[in-house]
Amino acid sequence: MLPNSAGRIGRSLPRVRAVPAVRDHLLQRVRCIGQQVVRPVRPSVLVIQTAFLGDVILTTPLLSRLAEQEGPVDVITTPGAAILLENHPAVANVFRYDKRGKQRGWRGLWEIGKLVRSRRYRSVYLPHRSLRSAVLALWSGATERVGFSDTH
Repeated sequence: MLPNSAGRIGRSLPRVRAVPAVRDHLLQRVRCIGQQVVRPVRPSVLVIQTAFLGDVILTTPLLSRLAEQEGPVDVITTPGAAILLENHPAVANVFRYDKRGKQRGWRGLWEIGKLVRSRRYRSVYLPHRSLRSAVLALWSGATERVGFSDTH
């Protein structure tokens, strides 16, 4: 069960299956750039989930629902979780953000922020509360940023 916009518990999001022809088309056109898997689809939605592996798994219904409504989405996640999402039918591109390794600190955040800004997303979703994710969402220039509010 997931909380709805009013904070009450509602029904869980349904699982979405990709149309095989679309999925096959996307998978055939995958190209690898360094460690990033980049597909030619240009999504307008970004999901930033850089928490633990279990949190990334719990985010997959959100990815499916967003893809159902908006088309495939891009995801920024940790290198360990990227493997899970690279072949997910709702995900167009997976960008690895190694916040505890090579990309730690403000310089690494700035580098991934430039990538996010250059892709001009319309919406950014933050499934967990994080300062880094909030900064990336702000730097993205997206007109819609969806996440947690600190006000109760």
